[in-house]
Amino acid sequence: MKNPAKGVVSIGAAMMVSLGASAQQTVVFEFGDGPIGGGWSRDYGFFGGFGNDGKQIVETRVFLTFEPTDDFDAADFFSGFVVPVILDDPTGSEFLGIWGEEVGWSGTDGVKTYELVTDAYNGIVRPGRFSWELYSLDDIDPAIRGIISNNSRIEFDLVPAPGALAVLGIAGVIAGRRRR
Repeated sequence: MKNPAKGVVSIGAAMMVSLGASAQQTVVFEFGDGPIGGGWSRDYGFFGGFGNDGKQIVETRVFLTFEPTDDFDAADFFSGFVVPVILDDPTGSEFLGIWGEEVGWSGTDGVKTYELVTDAYNGIVRPGRFSWELYSLDDIDPAIRGIISNNSRIEFDLVPAPGALAVLGIAGVIAGRRRR
């Protein structure tokens, strides 16, 4: 004879997995479209102000498309992101920098693209500001000059915090037991 309790636990675990997958959301911050010059930054306000406090980041993707203008060398391009998160890896940092030279960009003409998929920001979103900045790492001329395309963005995949998923799973187990 089958053990009914074992069947209920399996149903609860399956519910946790399916609820976790269906509860995933992607938050996208687009960086605008058009020319940039000088030093530039954008502060998106409170990341949690979008209802994200306490959710868990499980993946981050960055998409950058940049075309240098006015003899700006793409190797000097710098972009940095600050994300308010309690990191899964406490030795990490809430800051991520992308330097043109490090990603293989160089030259003063042509469209440069970069894509990054990272777990660097995996962790629980805490109250705080999300910001993005651009500038040049050229010591003599720190002004950046170029065009950012509107498909440049950063995307965060979020799920409810693990504790919330566990509560949903337990609720599934209890509901399964009540039906019997």
